[in-house]
Amino acid sequence: MTQLIAQIKTSYQSMPLAARNFLLRALVLFVAWKLLYHTLLLPNRVPDQQLTEVNAVLSAKCFQWLYPNNTIQLKAGMKYELYAEGIPHIWIMKDVTQVVGVTDGCNGFEVFVLYVGFLLCVPTTPQRLLKYIVVGLTVTFFMNVLRVVALGWLHLHYKEFFDIAHHYIFKLIVYAVVFWFWTRYAKTSALRLPQL
Repeated sequence: MTQLIAQIKTSYQSMPLAARNFLLRALVLFVAWKLLYHTLLLPNRVPDQQLTEVNAVLSAKCFQWLYPNNTIQLKAGMKYELYAEGIPHIWIMKDVTQVVGVTDGCNGFEVFVLYVGFLLCVPTTPQRLLKYIVVGLTVTFFMNVLRVVALGWLHLHYKEFFDIAHHYIFKLIVYAVVFWFWTRYAKTSALRLPQL
């Protein structure tokens, strides 16, 4: 064990200073975030509950636009899964049909935190950081609303594609966009603001 620690320490010290600073910031942010989230935010569902509600409401409005001759409404409930406690969720209903459920795990919050966490680890000017946070979170938020709408549409019309889209395809698309923002952010210098 001591040999492993010594090897990690040697590897860390041989890294360029910028990489060491990035890793140190990432570690501190990760630990601070986990403590904050699991001790204060998660037990109170802040901001999970609010994000879930806003996501469900906006998704329902999109469904109303897609299906103007149907009644679209929201129905709150508890989703029970094997080996898990009840998970609060909001069903988007088309007439009496449950179209798609939005839970805290579907609201995009984890992606937002991951996105901003990376940005905070890369040194830059406050203006540039703020610009990337606002634009990136806005794009990611609306992509997540569209993801919920697309999943609901698939559930209504092509159920056989729902699971693969939910678990893989849409996540891949969202993470690809986040990665694109990260690469733009990391490649451009703080002195030359990128055109978004």
